[in-house]
Amino acid sequence: GRKSNCFGWQPSYPETTGYIIPTFINAAKILCDNDLLRRAQLMADWELNIMFPNGSVLGGHLGTPPHPVIFNTGQVIRGLHAVYKETKKKCYLDRALLSANWILKNEHNKEGKWSTFGSSSVSKEALVHNIYAITPVISLGIETGHEEFKKIGERAGNFTISMQNDVGWFRNCDFGNKDDALLHPIAYTVDGLWDAGNLLNNQKFILAAKNALDRILLKMDEKGFIPGRLDKNWRGTVDWACLTGIAQIGITA
Repeated sequence: GRKSNCFGWQPSYPETTGYIIPTFINAAKILCDNDLLRRAQLMADWELNIMFPNGSVLGGHLGTPPHPVIFNTGQVIRGLHAVYKETKKKCYLDRALLSANWILKNEHNKEGKWSTFGSSSVSKEALVHNIYAITPVISLGIETGHEEFKKIGERAGNFTISMQNDVGWFRNCDFGNKDDALLHPIAYTVDGLWDAGNLLNNQKFILAAKNALDRILLKMDEKGFIPGRLDKNWRGTVDWACLTGIAQIGITA
């Protein structure tokens, strides 16, 4: 028979909980609903309770082997920083700084990339979309005056564009290390580069993101469909869509 865990609610997921917190905060303001702010703070409190002592965050959902992951940690920083800006409670800022320092400590040879602490569900070569996890570190650096957090953003952005080919496609930007790439991590990369460029006032990053974004939008049909996987020349290689990736592209565009 079918496994029961294929349906309904799945175990709690620290990464996605982290990056949905800013959405709850924004929605609370738009909808004038303070209960959403309360829920955002509860989610942040939960993150504080389940994080590793060094500030890193579990890869995957609760119940998976306790393996810290760079990308997931960056997404939780998004949530903690957002709650701190609303509440001014130092516990959220302190833990966000601890997490950012853990990311900084594990940077590979000051090259703006992370060759360790990747997700067990992606290939070891899938390094480029980490730029999306570094933009909250940059934001934290701007907020607190930590220059090293801004410098790591410059290095990560430079590494990311070094992986871009002449038509704007990114190497090592697929979870499975294939010749084509899933739109989901491509969109993470474009969004991360765009945000890093704006935060750091770096036009090189913005233009690199725009180059990729323009190419992707050319693949969109009149109904909003974009092929779920794209090769190094931005040709679609599948006839199905990656809905998450399309939503991400919609936000950046």
